[in-house]
Amino acid sequence: MRPTQSVEHGAALAEIIRTITVSLDAGTIFKVLERETQHILPHSGLWVLLRSPQHPPEQWTLAFSTRHDSAKDQTWGLNDASFSAPILANQAVVVVDFTTTAGGASLDQAVHDDGGRAGVVVPIHVGSKVLGALLLTDATPGRYEPDAVAVVEPVADLLALALEHERLDHRASALAVVEERNRLAREIHDTLAQSLTAIILNLESLKPARAAHLPLDISVLEETEALARSALTEARRSVLALYPTPLAHQSLRQALAQELDHFGRRANVATQFYVQGAEQPIAPDQATALFRIAQEALQNIYKHAGARTVLMGVTFGTEAVTLSVEDDGVGFDLRTVPIPDMQGGSGLVGMEARTRSLGGVLDVLSHPGHGTRVQVNLPYVRAPIAGILRSSGDASAEAVGPVRVLIVDDHPVTRQGLQRILEGQPDLEVVGEAEDGLAAVEKTRALHPHVVLLDLQMPKLGGLAAIPQLRVAQPQVEVVVLTTFDQEEHVFAALKAGARGYLLKDTAPELLLTTIRAAARGESLLPPALTTRVVNRFVVLAQRETDPDALNARELEVLTLMATGAPYKAIATQLHITPKTVQYHVGNILGKLQVRSRGEAVAVATERGLLGARP
Repeated sequence: MRPTQSVEHGAALAEIIRTITVSLDAGTIFKVLERETQHILPHSGLWVLLRSPQHPPEQWTLAFSTRHDSAKDQTWGLNDASFSAPILANQAVVVVDFTTTAGGASLDQAVHDDGGRAGVVVPIHVGSKVLGALLLTDATPGRYEPDAVAVVEPVADLLALALEHERLDHRASALAVVEERNRLAREIHDTLAQSLTAIILNLESLKPARAAHLPLDISVLEETEALARSALTEARRSVLALYPTPLAHQSLRQALAQELDHFGRRANVATQFYVQGAEQPIAPDQATALFRIAQEALQNIYKHAGARTVLMGVTFGTEAVTLSVEDDGVGFDLRTVPIPDMQGGSGLVGMEARTRSLGGVLDVLSHPGHGTRVQVNLPYVRAPIAGILRSSGDASAEAVGPVRVLIVDDHPVTRQGLQRILEGQPDLEVVGEAEDGLAAVEKTRALHPHVVLLDLQMPKLGGLAAIPQLRVAQPQVEVVVLTTFDQEEHVFAALKAGARGYLLKDTAPELLLTTIRAAARGESLLPPALTTRVVNRFVVLAQRETDPDALNARELEVLTLMATGAPYKAIATQLHITPKTVQYHVGNILGKLQVRSRGEAVAVATERGLLGARP
């Protein structure tokens, strides 16, 4: 290498390093690579191929090309490239002429069609893990000698560093959101939320005496209660809004259009998206359900349909919103695959359950050889469906005499407000109070309550840890969680531990009383919003038994440890496996959850209820 070339080479690497240092934007980094690599190794084309294990079978995905930027995200199977085997073995390749390899490899053919005859292909790797490949091409056959590898490898190493920085940034962002949400939940629970809850309970307890007040006094009380409820709802929303969802930063139509576009490029099919009617606001759980149903429908098309065209649309009617996903694939016979008895992980049972839980209707129309249409109709307003999860109560098991209730909460004002609400009920009797989980266990053993009203966040022993101990102290006792936030991981953990109900502290007194009475009869009762989440969780659990893409027991163990931020080596040590095996499981997890990073995997898994409550 001549001195001038050496200076240019060093300056080019320095510019690439500077860009990676100040930017995490892949597009910016690729553009700098395009410009600066000409000073390192002259070429007519530059390709960045990323390994995509999340799309079985494993693929190469085109992340950047100087000549085919419009074809970004185009994919090829590993068998479609002559250089796959050595690259995945972490070895560079010099291709003398793509003309000789293009006949049996479509990726080689794409490079050849782009004007590339000679090429240098270098693995982009972090340690032994291959992330992708950097490919430089030239129109002259035999243009590159083996020593060209040495000058390109440092560029690939810098690119690997940039991709790893981007991955860690995504992971840190996702985990930071969850951690910040939990921190705010704890702080608001101990301050603002408790004060607002106490105000609401006090106002509720005054309702029986309102008849003796002047209309103006009653109006002021009602307005004060409404303001307190609104403030508590806003505080709760501020915390839970930090939770990442597919619709966190865009509307339903934007999210669906983006998902369809990504699917079209991934599956190499033509797509079309449409919207009819004036867009109407819909509830967040409805929007999330429609998005998930659309994802499942696209996944079915990818797995089973062999379609060439997919049409997706949203119609905003006067009373309902309708999602339609239609393909021109092979279709199937609905008579042989009834929706309630779906096997093989087709996902229709999940779509049906999600739709039904929100008061909607799912229609599936398909004929062999004539494609499939999935249509979901959700009303904007749903009638409450509380009690959908009632167990089969035994009348003979009902308590004789008043239901004995123990109130457990670390805030005295909250306990007093609850007692005032309960003490006016002839069939309910407050037999005691406790300020933490340990005291609750002792008083349960001494007072023999039928129902324990239990807060979750308390000193000494929290509510989740107390539930099994309460059952040991009094095997017949039933627990109703009464807390400030309905974080999904806490809801599922409480129900798994044996709670009969889960209510928020600003729940209407009528629902609180009904839930206590139901729990005393051995029945379970949940508010409509939580019922929907539990049904969706049940769908996820049911799909694990039939869906080949569901996470298995080992993957769930790895995912749970990933959620703690543990590195591969720590996970391997705890599970008594090798770090390479952990990497294999993580690749499968990312593929099945259809995400690109560990942070995204944790966020999606938490949303779907795949993770239990974490401290």
